[in-house]
Amino acid sequence: MAPIYSDVNSITPTANPLVDDVTAVYQSLYNLFNTSPGEALFNPLYGIDLDSDLFELIDDLTALQVFTTVINAINQFEPRVTIDLANSDITPNPDSNSYGVTLVFTINGVTNQNFQLVGNFTP
Repeated sequence: MAPIYSDVNSITPTANPLVDDVTAVYQSLYNLFNTSPGEALFNPLYGIDLDSDLFELIDDLTALQVFTTVINAINQFEPRVTIDLANSDITPNPDSNSYGVTLVFTINGVTNQNFQLVGNFTP
């Protein structure tokens, strides 16, 4: 079956110049999370601006703000993804000076399967 989505492989372009479907979406989310607004030359709004939030008090209120910022950016810049808001969460971890991140999502048109991104945001 032909892929629905295809992107240039930014991780190992010499080994495999293109990635498709699930790998393409994960790569796109990785790029979104690792780009601040103003860094993308032809799209200065692209990226997630967490700099100010990550240096605030690590609590539930700031976690909600970080969650809202992340969800809004994904909705704006990655239309291939539908976030499962009921099962996604950003949890403050003041003892480790970080936020735990769990994003559950589906990839539109590819499969009904849920995918996850799990990690941490740290200042």
